[in-house]
Amino acid sequence: MRLFTLLLASFFAVVILRNPLSAQYSYISQIGTTSTSGSGDGFFEQPNGIAIDSQGDVYIADRNNERVQKFSSTGAFVRKWGSSGTGNGQFSANNGAVDIAIDSDDNIYVLDRGNHRVQKFDSTGTFLSSFGSPGTGNGQFNQPTGIAINNGDTIYIGDRLNERVQAFSSSGVFLFKWGGTAGSGNGQFASNNGPVDLDFDADGNVFVVDRGNHRVQKFTRTGSFLGSFGSSGSGSSNFNQPNGIVVSPSGDLLIADRNNSRVSIWDDNSNVFSNSTTFGSSGTGNSQFNPTSGAVALAFTPEGDLWVIDRGNHRVQLFDGPALASPVSASISSQTNVTCNGENTGSLTVTASDGTAPFTYNWSNGTSSATAGSLAAGTYTVTVTDNTGTTATTSATITEGTALNPGSVSTN
Repeated sequence: MRLFTLLLASFFAVVILRNPLSAQYSYISQIGTTSTSGSGDGFFEQPNGIAIDSQGDVYIADRNNERVQKFSSTGAFVRKWGSSGTGNGQFSANNGAVDIAIDSDDNIYVLDRGNHRVQKFDSTGTFLSSFGSPGTGNGQFNQPTGIAINNGDTIYIGDRLNERVQAFSSSGVFLFKWGGTAGSGNGQFASNNGPVDLDFDADGNVFVVDRGNHRVQKFTRTGSFLGSFGSSGSGSSNFNQPNGIVVSPSGDLLIADRNNSRVSIWDDNSNVFSNSTTFGSSGTGNSQFNPTSGAVALAFTPEGDLWVIDRGNHRVQLFDGPALASPVSASISSQTNVTCNGENTGSLTVTASDGTAPFTYNWSNGTSSATAGSLAAGTYTVTVTDNTGTTATTSATITEGTALNPGSVSTN
């Protein structure tokens, strides 16, 4: 994991010492100045949402400054856009830019909560479009608070005061919804304080932070309830006003447990959830979070490092995440061709590298081991799957000798 270094400037606090927090995450550095708000470049006033594009650039919803700020992967200020108002590219005063999501083309979607809408920008901050209006109908919002985009570019929005989740196409066309009834039952959300953030697992299931009920609920991509975890309190398996969620590259669930001043890490084993560890404490030091408005949003870099918004301390902290396993790769390491035409004497052996052992093998002829034998001439494909479900595919062609032609032999 590389060490990030922030530019030396008055609005950055640079720390390169790594102090262990837990077995998994350690502090690297931060953007912003601890406990000091401001409106200059690189300063924040109650930052609330964060997203990372395909290049590793960092976009932060600077809520009470009514703007978005963009930083490089190392934390250097790049640009900003936004002002207070209701026009295109403007955000509601003190309650506007609250969350950010990015689609597969690196377009930026910003929740403008007080204006009950979503605004879409390109990566330079140029306004492209918007959708949403105040109300309870399909495609309308009441203080939307969380936004996430899945790998199919479907947009999911936590419509907080309507106690529901709505889904839209990338152009803002309403698709479907679920929830809408305040309560604490399965598929319900806390009144006026329910769905505030969302993220997806590798299968496209949706995790929704139900803040007022101090829990996280899991749904299929179309909104069927699958399970939930968490309850009110300060124990390792409790939450106090959780605010943000992100699924790690390895599939762990990380929750910004706002009023417990920490990040909580959970496992999901076929909808059976367990807490593995937490990190963070109350304060203004490295790896600490504001006691009443601290860890509120999280995002992973392409390298697996973790940015965490510490809202009340007006900063964003960067943590060194677990080393990511290299994607599995596969290559044909041994090949025996057929010598005599028409025989089944060929063989192929595939070798898996990188990835996470053990590996499984699936050849196009049905063989399930690393070596496929008794092969006739032809092309064979094998898919190698590692223990995390990552796959690699390769193929090879078995050749055979030329058939003899008896008619070519003559006698005189």
